[in-house]
Amino acid sequence: MKIGFENPEYLFVLILIPVVYAVLVSWRKRRLALIRENLSESVFTRISVRKKDYSQRRLILWVIAIALLIIAAANPRIPGKKEMIKQNAADIMVALDISNSMLATDLAPSRLARAKKFLEKVIDELRGERIGVILFAGSPYLSIPLTNDYNAAKLILSSASPDMAGIQGTAIGSAIELAGKAFTPDPSHSKGMILLTDGENHDEDAIEASKEAAKEGIIITTIGIGSAAGSMIPDEGQNGTEYKVDEDGKPVISKLNEQLLVDIAYNTKGKYFNISNEDAALKGIRSMVAGLDKGEFKSAEVGSYQPLYILFLIPATILLLIEMLYGMAYFDKRLTEKR
Repeated sequence: MKIGFENPEYLFVLILIPVVYAVLVSWRKRRLALIRENLSESVFTRISVRKKDYSQRRLILWVIAIALLIIAAANPRIPGKKEMIKQNAADIMVALDISNSMLATDLAPSRLARAKKFLEKVIDELRGERIGVILFAGSPYLSIPLTNDYNAAKLILSSASPDMAGIQGTAIGSAIELAGKAFTPDPSHSKGMILLTDGENHDEDAIEASKEAAKEGIIITTIGIGSAAGSMIPDEGQNGTEYKVDEDGKPVISKLNEQLLVDIAYNTKGKYFNISNEDAALKGIRSMVAGLDKGEFKSAEVGSYQPLYILFLIPATILLLIEMLYGMAYFDKRLTEKR
């Protein structure tokens, strides 16, 4: 059976105990040497004999007691029985567009950077729910299935980039279809999806996919990333930062397609928000989650611990009590001798 400690850092204090003990012993020897210089040999012998056993035993009791108290403070413990706990939570799928158009700078420093920063706040809002992550460009892929590992979700989203996409494009419809397959097939509770994209759809099935998602009970909150005026798309070339051009050599202007995102949300009884108003978007996400029927699921095993600090605290207390009684008995004896 493996013994662990709740506060293992406290154990480092034990290193100081031998040092303190050595200092106290050295101090006592020095003190006796000074007394010996100022007393006769007979008087010194009588004093040192009477105090020697008392002081050494008292010091040893103190050292052992302090060591036991430090170990008790570190709270040694052994693993208890593990069990699966059940929780009620909504299922939320986050789909992030990582196509090249998300590198446009109409939102500083870029659309993608702004979306990732916003998603950090979204993940914090979703604590207590199960979340999954889909990254998509020309095709989608499930980065994280439904889980309550929020740190893993943040890590994946923070590292998302167009380089992770095998095919470029903005396959919104395919992302919605993949989300439908990734949800647990449980009709007892509804499901939510947060879709973050600039809406530059390069397939024609996004609207149809949203209608099918509605039949499966999926509510989609769409978050528009970008502006209606649009922006050129940076393209790192050999000569530094350049911009993408079309077949005629003209710069490609990427514009936010708000109407598409409004229609997708409307078809699933969801709502559309522009990321430029983050407060409204976060409020809308909270409202969507609050309206979902939460299902029951079994989370990871949770292990309890049996604390053992009492096995060290009681002996330490007894030793301190003995030391105190021993000291009182010694001084009572000295008083009796004086009388």
